Amino acid sequence: MRRLDTLVPELTSAKRLFLMIDAQGFERSVLEGAVDVLDRIDAVQLELQCRASYEGQSDLSDMIDFMRTLGLEPILLWPGWTDQMGFLREIDVVFARSADSQCPE
Repeated sequence: MRRLDTLVPELTSAKRLFLMIDAQGFERSVLEGAVDVLDRIDAVQLELQCRASYEGQSDLSDMIDFMRTLGLEPILLWPGWTDQMGFLREIDVVFARSADSQCPE
């Protein structure tokens, strides 16, 4: 396992990135491991739980608040997994840099 901020420079020199994370409840940990490259990330797609499924997992509202601290706002949401009773359990969310926190070109 490696931190994104050590891996990304080896993979690309692009200044603007789109990051998709599907980490089964560890999305926040992945993002915390990307602190040195967050300024290059313009958008992030996450699969988030409407209600935490794993112990210690952040739910949808926690992650929206966290993403806002990173300068990323939710711009696109679509339903993911629904349980047998019809309750929405997971939702896919794309976050993008807000206009006042754009990454430099």
